[in-house]
Amino acid sequence: MSYTLLLVDDEEEIRTSIAELVDFKAAGFELVGQASNGFEALELTERLSPDLILSDIKMPYMTGLEFAAAVRDVRPSATIAFLTGYDDFEYARRALEYNVVGYLLKPITPEDLTAELVKIKARMDRNFAEWTGHGETDERKERTRLAGELAFMKLVFDGADADAGTREKLAEDMGLCCDDPSCEMYVMATGIGKSTGGNKAGNQAKEDYDRIARLIDGVMKKSFQAQSIALADGAIATLVLVKKEEKNEYAAAVRETLELFAKYLKYKAYCGISAPFTSLKHVRRGYKEARVALDSLLGNDGNEETDTTGEMLYANDVEKTKNSRDDDFADRFGAKLEQLLKTGTEEQICEYLAFVSAKAEEKRIDMGGLTANLVMAVYRAAKSVTDQAPPADLFSAGAFAEEFRVYGADRMKNGISEVCLKAKKYLEEQRKTSASQLIDKAKEAINSRFFDAELTLSSLSDELCCSVPYLSSLVSKSCGASFVSLLTEKRMEKAKELLLGSNMKISEICERCGYLDQHYFSYGFKKYYGVSPAKMRAAGGEDAGE
Repeated sequence: MSYTLLLVDDEEEIRTSIAELVDFKAAGFELVGQASNGFEALELTERLSPDLILSDIKMPYMTGLEFAAAVRDVRPSATIAFLTGYDDFEYARRALEYNVVGYLLKPITPEDLTAELVKIKARMDRNFAEWTGHGETDERKERTRLAGELAFMKLVFDGADADAGTREKLAEDMGLCCDDPSCEMYVMATGIGKSTGGNKAGNQAKEDYDRIARLIDGVMKKSFQAQSIALADGAIATLVLVKKEEKNEYAAAVRETLELFAKYLKYKAYCGISAPFTSLKHVRRGYKEARVALDSLLGNDGNEETDTTGEMLYANDVEKTKNSRDDDFADRFGAKLEQLLKTGTEEQICEYLAFVSAKAEEKRIDMGGLTANLVMAVYRAAKSVTDQAPPADLFSAGAFAEEFRVYGADRMKNGISEVCLKAKKYLEEQRKTSASQLIDKAKEAINSRFFDAELTLSSLSDELCCSVPYLSSLVSKSCGASFVSLLTEKRMEKAKELLLGSNMKISEICERCGYLDQHYFSYGFKKYYGVSPAKMRAAGGEDAGE
């Protein structure tokens, strides 16, 4: 297997020497790009998605560790090897947190660098073999893995009813320490969508689900306590323990998983993630929440606008799910109908209503109870999406009690079906409206607060009460560019306006446009317009095409 490589060094002579003298092909790599600083490298990383980044530590604008941390956000599956003239053990130790596998001391000959790349490739091969289930396993490890899977399965199906002692034993079988008060638990539900090339994502993916579960396990266990299992419903469930201050790292690990699926297995994967919880007795509820989020994503599979590497979605970004335990038929009808209104198709809703109708007649169930639960299901589904009650005219398909009295059950069943289909359309429209409002708020923030150096995708996501991946995906799909690109464009346009239309110092313009570092501002300006701020001002804008 061959891997792609990005070379980063601010010294052009060194960069050229490495590119020309090192035998990348013999080491198992293809050189796909070069960069002279961290910001340029970050842009290429996002665009080229290299498997390995070979980077100098001492670079302009951003240190090696800052660069590694930024890479972790945009392309978490990328591996990094540092070239440095400093033998700093503490620096190397911290670098390990960011998927850094090599720490190579300068000066280094082309032959030695080639040899080091061969070692790095061997390590990447081993990691890939472990992730995909093709690595060597001993009998003891296999027994441990199977015991962990069995314990997790029991929690998914019976955890809520197990006593504390049983749950503690199951945690021990999974190798998890669940009594750490600084940790929260999440359940992921991962599903396979369309193939990104080469593989059929249907039957072949299902046959390989155990292997895929091990891949997810391998990625998650690099940084967290975790346990995965392939379930019969076509999803892979993963229980992950995350320290409260490591939520961003967890999101990065999920994105890394999706990238690995797309890059190496050629599958487009989706991850639904539950709300956090602190007790193993909530694992079953967590899986149901994650599954609802996953089903919502799978419902959009095949949409050309979706990211080719797949998507992740938190349950809180879909809606709060209801876990009904009441055995009463009418209550269970309401809970199931609510779920279908949120994530099902019109065909599924009609099929379920036909099933309920037959059961209601068979069991002679009072239709009044079903009607009440229908109204509540529509109300809860609408409230979860829009935080508002549905409009009263949504129920104008029939005054159910009166129709039942006058026309009988058949007319009432028709009214229920009509209301449900109207409710489904209403929820779809409201979802689009809600997403549109988030996009409008993001655009407004860029246009009105571009001068704020603290304005980031992460800070705005916190303000709007949604996750970073969700907001990022909405903005990219709607605007055709990332949030960062749109913010940079606005800042550069304003900087040009101030340069040519005022006597402000460049340092003042830098601050007015949201930049704290004048050197970085000048670098970004030149990259955007092709000339430095000083030259543009001197030329009156002519060098920039005016």
